[in-house]
Amino acid sequence: MFDFCSVYKWYKNQNIKHSSLPKKDSKLLKLIIIDSLFITRVFLFNLIACFYEFERDLIRERTLVALESKRKRGLMGGRPKISPVKIKKALEDYKSEIIPINEILNTYGIGKSTFYRCLNLSKKSENW
Repeated sequence: MFDFCSVYKWYKNQNIKHSSLPKKDSKLLKLIIIDSLFITRVFLFNLIACFYEFERDLIRERTLVALESKRKRGLMGGRPKISPVKIKKALEDYKSEIIPINEILNTYGIGKSTFYRCLNLSKKSENW
């Protein structure tokens, strides 16, 4: 933070006479200090924002290039879908009430939340 001495030295280096300098408690002096600090803060903020925006654009560009190259090689992104046949068999086993749920999930390789989501959908469609 600037103090009166540093402002005075700056004025002196600018060849401004001592009599024209604002007094220590002057509002003009406070305005000069606040203005210069505000401008510096705005400049630094904008400079940092430019770097972040540049970095964000680079990451986005690299990601799009990588996704396009994977598509050209025939690879698709995202989670692999569970076949409807597995889900139907798992639901049938669940309705038979012979096999415990954990065993059904391990046998068909289905997650608990996926299984219960499919179960709720089947209940709504069949009106159990």
